[in-house]
Amino acid sequence: PLMVGLERAKSIFQAIQAKIKAPHKLAMTTNAMLLTPEWIELLNLHKVSVCVSIDGPKETHDTRRIDKRGQGTY
Repeated sequence: PLMVGLERAKSIFQAIQAKIKAPHKLAMTTNAMLLTPEWIELLNLHKVSVCVSIDGPKETHDTRRIDKRGQGTY
């Protein structure tokens, strides 16, 4: 999700919050490679919960995370 960039993410968060009037929570999962203080500020502003995935070494990662062809995604 961080690859969309700060400005695009901001517009996405604003659009979601404008459309959904019922109580809701925003959340995303990332490996956090692109997480910066600016991202943290934006996520806090929009109260977006973040789950950080830790993939581990290639051998471990590829046994659990495979693509449509059965190949590892490390």
